[in-house]
Amino acid sequence: RLFRRGVACFEGDRLHAHPRIVGEVGFVDAPLVHHAYDTVGEYIAKTRAYTDHEARVRVADGERRRLRDVWLAALRHVWYRGWKLGGYRDGWVGMRYVLVTALYPVWETWKIWRQQPRRRM
Repeated sequence: RLFRRGVACFEGDRLHAHPRIVGEVGFVDAPLVHHAYDTVGEYIAKTRAYTDHEARVRVADGERRRLRDVWLAALRHVWYRGWKLGGYRDGWVGMRYVLVTALYPVWETWKIWRQQPRRRM
């Protein structure tokens, strides 16, 4: 998560870039608090852009979705983040986070469904 400039280069596409580290890797003995967005609006704007890109890539790779997959994506996300990872333990704040972040898989799945080629009868 943290690295000195000049000791890493990024590989992968713009959304899924990951650093390739040259040299030793160490560890930080403190919690890392990551505030990626100042507002929910910023999160929504970035989510729209990222899901547009991701859907185009996945459809081009031949991925297909059914309309019901949109709702299943939401349910899976809420179950995983809200229950399995314990988001409910953070009360309303945790569940609000779970619900807002559920937008990503929902929009991504919706956009894949909308962009995929339709069968003709």
